[in-house]
Amino acid sequence: MKWISRISFVLAALATLFFFTNYGVKKDIFYGDALGYYSYLPSLFCLHNLDSIDKFPQDSKVAPGIQRYFQMYRSNGESTPKGYYINQYTYGVALFELPFFMAAKAYVNIWDLTDNGYTLPYHTSVLCSTLFYLLLGLFLCYKNLRFFFEKPVSILTISVLLLASNLFWFSFIQLGMVHIPLFFLVSLLLYCTIQFYKKQKVKWLYFLAITLGFITLLRPTDLIFGLIPLLFAIDSVKAFRERISFFISFKLRWLVALLLFLLPILPQLIFWKIYSGSFIYYSYNGQSFNFSNPELFKGIFGAENGWILYSPIWLLLGVAIFIKQKLHGFKLTIALLLPLYCYIIYSWFCYQYINGFGSRPMIHIYPLLLIPLAAVFQWSRRKKWLSFFVLIFVLFFSYINLHYSQLNVEGKYCSEFTNYAFFQNMLFKNKLSYNDMVIYDSKIKQPDKDDILMQKSLGFFNYQNDTSLAHQYDASLQDSVITIPSGKEFAPIELKAYVKNMEDDNQYYIKATCAAKFLTPFFDRYRSVLLVHKFSTPSKDLSWHSLNLGTKTSLPKNRALAHDSIRLLRSVPNVWDTLSYYIPVPERTQELTSTLEFWNMAQVNFQIQFLQLELFKKI
Repeated sequence: MKWISRISFVLAALATLFFFTNYGVKKDIFYGDALGYYSYLPSLFCLHNLDSIDKFPQDSKVAPGIQRYFQMYRSNGESTPKGYYINQYTYGVALFELPFFMAAKAYVNIWDLTDNGYTLPYHTSVLCSTLFYLLLGLFLCYKNLRFFFEKPVSILTISVLLLASNLFWFSFIQLGMVHIPLFFLVSLLLYCTIQFYKKQKVKWLYFLAITLGFITLLRPTDLIFGLIPLLFAIDSVKAFRERISFFISFKLRWLVALLLFLLPILPQLIFWKIYSGSFIYYSYNGQSFNFSNPELFKGIFGAENGWILYSPIWLLLGVAIFIKQKLHGFKLTIALLLPLYCYIIYSWFCYQYINGFGSRPMIHIYPLLLIPLAAVFQWSRRKKWLSFFVLIFVLFFSYINLHYSQLNVEGKYCSEFTNYAFFQNMLFKNKLSYNDMVIYDSKIKQPDKDDILMQKSLGFFNYQNDTSLAHQYDASLQDSVITIPSGKEFAPIELKAYVKNMEDDNQYYIKATCAAKFLTPFFDRYRSVLLVHKFSTPSKDLSWHSLNLGTKTSLPKNRALAHDSIRLLRSVPNVWDTLSYYIPVPERTQELTSTLEFWNMAQVNFQIQFLQLELFKKI
């Protein structure tokens, strides 16, 4: 075990160094949630716009992208009852970033640099803040493990946590998010819990209270982590009764603990009172929980940022249950907290938690889950062959995490919008081909062109079929084309064909094809231009698949080969390209309608020359 732990530690160090220097340092921090968390500091100390975060001084030199982010608050009508446009996030992350921010501000003032809170020194301050709290959290996790496990097991567990879970992504690639400070705080909560019951001194009760207060400030739903100190080492009715008596013995000290719990939360309540008129203000307009319909399976096992798919090391938790290893007082805590926590976070309307990699809220509970993970590693020391198999699993799980992290950061994968077919397709690939991108869009593995044979053309559409849209002569094609106007979500073009009476058991495919050109580039992963194909019967729709057109014009012409230059999110304007994909025909259907149409979610201008539907048969 010693040599395994040493090797894992070296691998973790090398991987972190490689990813941080190649990706993390260069990656923009000031966008999305990280920007929202951090923005309290520039608003308070530089821009003085806490009450109207969408307004910037004329000479602020704040990047247009950052200004647009906050102007969305006003355009979306997200004002408080008192008419203010305030930050939807709590100030908690900003508080933890404050020491590093002040150091950056001092540097900026000494060298007389632009002081708007969003320049390179401030960017660096957020990087340093994330790494600082990561190291503190890992150190506390190691100390927690050392209470119960030997040094090699503890080192191995911490190393594997980094290599094989999405903690890695938010530590070294996408920095500035709330998850690393919360990882540190929950690690601290566990440490204080162990010390509180070990030494039974009131100071540890106070440390527990203020730590839980900070956790609640950063993410109010994480108040549930208060179960950790409440349930620790309770394994019988007798232990529960003794715990009640133990709590009663602290008497009025609980009042002090309550005040310490509220201490970090109080400034946020005052802020809400000033700008909303109420001490409790729900700032997440239009975003809510659906506790009656949690997406537990998709959140845990789904392809779209599923917890286990991108951090498969936690499959070993099942081994911990099977081998019935001692969990050192945390058995009841894990048994109750883990399912309850999953229920809460996957009841959120956006269960896949976009803007990240893997299921990011699960990072908060990792300090607790390290206990059963270490128990599995401890158990594997009994036999050499057990250690060997555990090592194989650890290496494979680490590969999955690091491989998809690299694909994700390079733009060749998008964990928040993907599917099992594309996940499986990219397991051992580091380059994309046209067919790979089709699988990403349509969720359908494309047939080999040597294995299919065209049967007949089912329908063809060009400019001559429609006179209701603007026609324009294109000199490069020496033909007229149709211009789809911007501002409309559904383009008024449709091609229908009928497929009926398949008399054999062979697999049939519809090939949907169009020639398209985009007049302007666009880069929006949440809105696109889709070529949609639907199969339906007179009574119901059977299937719906789509091809993202905007990301595929001007790809390398040899579509069968993978190219390192291909990215999922790209756009090349003013290039004509013929784009197609295959859709399997449902079996045992007497008569189908095959419909091809456009869904212009981006609402941009584009042109088409033709649409075509063809029938193919697998041979």
